[in-house]
Amino acid sequence: MTQRILGLLAVLALGGVVGLVGVLAHRAYPWFGLVAVLVLTLVAAVFVRAWSSWPALGVFTAGLAIAVSVFAQEGPGGGLLLVEDALGWTYLVGAAGAVVLAAVIPAKVLVGSHDVA
Repeated sequence: MTQRILGLLAVLALGGVVGLVGVLAHRAYPWFGLVAVLVLTLVAAVFVRAWSSWPALGVFTAGLAIAVSVFAQEGPGGGLLLVEDALGWTYLVGAAGAVVLAAVIPAKVLVGSHDVA
């Protein structure tokens, strides 16, 4: 039980880190960074789903959403990291799409068949 809780906490932290990197990189390296962080989000979500299935993917998504929503708020100096423009909206919709894509991949593709020839 303790291992399961620690695993879910690690997945939550992974979601937060992916969200942090996504918010920073999509703005720092326009379009190239956007594509890179969307690929990162997809790979991380597929990894989490293959590693621990549905509950972990939900926790990963929560960590990602928390990080993105925190950085979408106005900072103390009035600055924003996630701006409401084409780049920001593309990142938000793309990250959500990456998680949905990871969710709809058939389980057999993720774990393979266990038939030994």
